Amino acid sequence: TFIEEWTNMSLKELGSFYFQGEGAEKYSTHNSFKRLDGPHAQVHTYGLSALKAIKSGNMTQAVKDLAVMESASVEVINMLTSLSHEIAQE
Repeated sequence: TFIEEWTNMSLKELGSFYFQGEGAEKYSTHNSFKRLDGPHAQVHTYGLSALKAIKSGNMTQAVKDLAVMESASVEVINMLTSLSHEIAQE
């Protein structure tokens, strides 16, 4: 199911890049890369929590979880932007 798939972040594109792909091979020493894991995990954790809350009819909790997920998503984008700047300065 979609909810089960959501829980396995290593199967997602960013997760693949981070855990085993080019990112892990080339960029794991960069500060921004190291800081990416926490916000990336939060996107999945709170996204899953929101889906479960919606499924159970708890829209108040779903909205709270989606807000945290959105904030974490912005952090991920900021970390990727910082990483691109770090790489460009090499």
